[in-house]
Amino acid sequence: MLPIRAVLVDDEPEHEAIIVAALELASIVTHVVRTANDALAEVPRVEPEIILLGNLTNIAPVLMLRALRERTTLPVIALLVDARSVDRIAILDAGADDALARTSNPAEIAARVRSTVRRARGLTQGERLVLAIGSVTIDVETRSVHLGDIEMSLTTSEFLALRALAHSHGRPLSRDQLLHALHGAADDAFDRSIDVVISRLRAKLGPEAARLKTIRGVGYMLGV
Repeated sequence: MLPIRAVLVDDEPEHEAIIVAALELASIVTHVVRTANDALAEVPRVEPEIILLGNLTNIAPVLMLRALRERTTLPVIALLVDARSVDRIAILDAGADDALARTSNPAEIAARVRSTVRRARGLTQGERLVLAIGSVTIDVETRSVHLGDIEMSLTTSEFLALRALAHSHGRPLSRDQLLHALHGAADDAFDRSIDVVISRLRAKLGPEAARLKTIRGVGYMLGV
């Protein structure tokens, strides 16, 4: 698995250092910030794959998460001071991808990060990492796509949609299924129209655009 880039939002240096040390040992490059706004500012610069929501004095975790969710759909793991079931349920309902006590074994925190990012990348143990449809090849792990010998320039949303369609090659996906596949794409946080993403993909696929079919009343399919 490729190295992971993460942003940790935390204002408790002593405990933060323990978490960062464990993450670095697990090849998770971690950028520490002190506020949710700082985290959002880091996203375009660092291009993280995940945000860890730690301790911020006098700010409820759910409020912090809502502030983040207004601006990004990157995976978020909440590290809670109080990990009672009611707090975990509240933060998960608010949109966190996972939640555990900030006093958890640092190795477990690192494992949860790897697992969450693996799901966001679309990777599972033993998965075929390169998909080929006609002259289009999709490298799932590096997130690179080639049309023949030419590397395509795709936004995150375009890549995630194309990857989902390639995994379901020959079987249609509904718009809801494709929207679910786009979870984690920050570039289209305010324009989640699948039709727009598909239109852009068709324009970029050139001679292979005919493979991307509209299935009336269902959604879209990447066909033969």
